[in-house]
Amino acid sequence: MTCQVIRVGVFFDGTGNNLFNDEAGRSDNSISNIGKLFRLYRDGEVIKGRKVTECEIVIRSIYIEGVGTNQGKEDYLGGLAAGSQGGRRIRLAIAQLIDILDKYPLNEYRREIDVFGFSRGAATARDFINTLYRDERLLVRGVKIRFVGLFDTVGSFGLAGNDINWKPQHDDVTESDTIFYEIRGKTPSSKDFIPYNFNLYPQSAETIVHFIAMDEYRKNFPLSDTEGAGLTYQFIGAHSDVGGGYKKEEVEQVAVLQDKLLINSN
Repeated sequence: MTCQVIRVGVFFDGTGNNLFNDEAGRSDNSISNIGKLFRLYRDGEVIKGRKVTECEIVIRSIYIEGVGTNQGKEDYLGGLAAGSQGGRRIRLAIAQLIDILDKYPLNEYRREIDVFGFSRGAATARDFINTLYRDERLLVRGVKIRFVGLFDTVGSFGLAGNDINWKPQHDDVTESDTIFYEIRGKTPSSKDFIPYNFNLYPQSAETIVHFIAMDEYRKNFPLSDTEGAGLTYQFIGAHSDVGGGYKKEEVEQVAVLQDKLLINSN
């Protein structure tokens, strides 16, 4: 019998990025690279092996909206400023992943996961990976992370600009609630919050790739590097030059003005 694989791509969009709202024209943003990759991932397709030794691969995908957004609604400040509901999105992704995997029997399908993220979505993607490895529900399902693709990871949950990032353990609290504790230098209750875990290691996935911006200018949203786990590539430009999503109407005017000057000088 031909081997079978269920491969699931999990896509965490960046702060203020929402594929569905952008496609519907509800925002001024263009679609981020996460949204574009999600659309290219071919959800529901079955790839037949060309050779006897090649597996049949079932493709499924999960899209997680960027913090600060909800499909069909206006953006909300708590998510944009403090990353509120980042932890909720991780729990949502875990639940959706389990729901998909349970449709494909473990004794028939090998399980492979690809994970993608941009900005705070890249940070939640990294915590998602660590959460996945600790979740007994997924460990018994034989999950293996095949590929991790990150665009310019930013944490800054709660009070922006520091390296303190508290993750809510349930939906009764949010990341915004931790600002009170951070300002006073106090630690929130472990019943409500645990630290986000953005650490990745070479063993976290078969392949890890991180694209980062060389010209980031926002002091309150510093890069969270992968620190030697996988490959890192630097690109000219700021945060959303790398991850995508800048306003659709933004164009470069300098070159146009130079051309006009050259034309007038003749």
